[in-house]
Amino acid sequence: MSEANSVAVIGAGAWGTALACISARAGRKVILYARDATHAARIASSRENPRLPGVRNFTARQNLVNMKKGDPVFFYHSNEGKDIVGIAEVIKEAYPDPTDKTGKFVCVDIKADKALPKPVTMVAIKAEKKLAQMALVKYSRLSVQPVTAEEWKLVCKMGGL
Repeated sequence: MSEANSVAVIGAGAWGTALACISARAGRKVILYARDATHAARIASSRENPRLPGVRNFTARQNLVNMKKGDPVFFYHSNEGKDIVGIAEVIKEAYPDPTDKTGKFVCVDIKADKALPKPVTMVAIKAEKKLAQMALVKYSRLSVQPVTAEEWKLVCKMGGL
């Protein structure tokens, strides 16, 4: 495998792990770096990393609380790329975020499902008039957002599913 097909993901949180899984399913060699050896061993043995900690916005918190086991979620690159690149699944509903010392916030456990054959860029989403009311367009800085069934179908279609 060439270096161009190799990916190193620094950070073994839920999003880092989802990115690693999506990259691996796309045929890339992946190295996932975790800061805790026990956590890394758990990921290696179970082949999943569930936690999405660190959300510190009350609207996003409520969206996490509303998630149910089995719900699909989009994997969105919010910094680099600004595109929806894959789908993950909620495997455990909201519970207290162990990284929150205040006890006010929650996290959910997710696992990567599949990569979109074609990433759906924010530019493409904004250009699609049927997505003008999508939370991602209206509140792009909100880390956890609801997606309607119609939006889900259209984004999946745009992504080649």
